Amino acid sequence: MKSKKTIIILSVLLLLTYSSIMLLIPFTHNACFWLGFGWVIASIVMGAVASCYVLKGLDSQKPLYEIVTIKNTFTFVISIIVVSIIAAVVEVVPVWLAIIVYLIITIAYIVLTYVTNLSKESVNQVGENVKFHTRELNLLTVRVELFMKSVDDIEVKKKLANVYELLRYSDPMGNDNTKQLEQEVLATFEEIKDCYEQ
Repeated sequence: MKSKKTIIILSVLLLLTYSSIMLLIPFTHNACFWLGFGWVIASIVMGAVASCYVLKGLDSQKPLYEIVTIKNTFTFVISIIVVSIIAAVVEVVPVWLAIIVYLIITIAYIVLTYVTNLSKESVNQVGENVKFHTRELNLLTVRVELFMKSVDDIEVKKKLANVYELLRYSDPMGNDNTKQLEQEVLATFEEIKDCYEQ
């Protein structure tokens, strides 16, 4: 909540400072000037909204993606401001050229924000899969260990010890090959358990 207020205050201050500078300095107020002025105001508002939205979903454990998005927002707003000042100082910039430059910067910002969000979702999904798979492996390892302790036959204990070691050092990230091997290990464990219980 405090961060959102800070972003709003900084955005308002940036808006007031920019407006004051651009309106008080005697630039020629042509179409290119007003286009840049309006685009900067829209960019500051868009940046503030995007930053507040990002902070709403801030993950205090992994704030990397939020920091990247806020950095991209800051770079976007500053870039638009710099281009608008250049367009105001160099009074012969055609309006169509200014529009193209503003659009390129804005589209680049939107694409970067989208890719960052997509990356965050992808990494979070992989993390959840790893947690789930690690939990499954730990449960299976405990089952094998408990069963191994209850077995009296030395030969069965040796086979269970092999299965236990395979599970203990199994890769929680996994891929199709390791998952297939883990399924085979599980099947072997169940087979040993069934044979011993009969």
